[in-house]
Amino acid sequence: MRESVSLDRLWFGLTFLLIGIGLVLQAVLVAAADEGHFATPLSRMFNLFFFFTILSNILLGFSCLLLYLNPRRTSTTFRVLRLTGLIGIAVTGVVFHGILKERIDLHGWSRLADVILHTFAPIAGVLGWLIFGPRRLITPRVVGLTVIFPAVYGAVTVIRGEIVDWYPYFFMNPDENGYGHVALYSVVIAILFVGLAAGAHELDDWLSSRRNAPDHVPA
Repeated sequence: MRESVSLDRLWFGLTFLLIGIGLVLQAVLVAAADEGHFATPLSRMFNLFFFFTILSNILLGFSCLLLYLNPRRTSTTFRVLRLTGLIGIAVTGVVFHGILKERIDLHGWSRLADVILHTFAPIAGVLGWLIFGPRRLITPRVVGLTVIFPAVYGAVTVIRGEIVDWYPYFFMNPDENGYGHVALYSVVIAILFVGLAAGAHELDDWLSSRRNAPDHVPA
């Protein structure tokens, strides 16, 4: 049992470090950039927090840090954080490789940061959950609460975009696609988010039954 706990904590700790490296590298590169919509290093670094990719990596990384410190967490807040980070990073990987990858041509350190945040982090996050869990933290209530993240993100992105005349992704820009298309994309992403969360719930139950994992206290 000790060996198993040690191994899962190691995975969560390394995932946190991997994401931390990617985020720090991305922040340094953005701060050092001499072009773009935002004029100062501080404003460019602050703007990183309006990318779905960055937020998903932060949520996943923070949940992994908490699991490294205590793998037996069971609070409702943690459950929602864990599932939101997991689904967010999965959506990040799917959307990036399915829609955005061909639009981006990066090299050097920028390429490394991009691969860490869009490829390595999703793989580490999903694999870590499949292998180490923790199991039986997902309930229908937790699944429903995960929709808060994409809903709030979509609303804030559109409202802020109108103010600063900048959008993180082309499909969120109503000037290019119209509000109807933006609304459609937002709904699709929200449905994908909740659908993946519901799928994670079912898969978690199946994995729990196969491994005979003990139940946590229901949220």
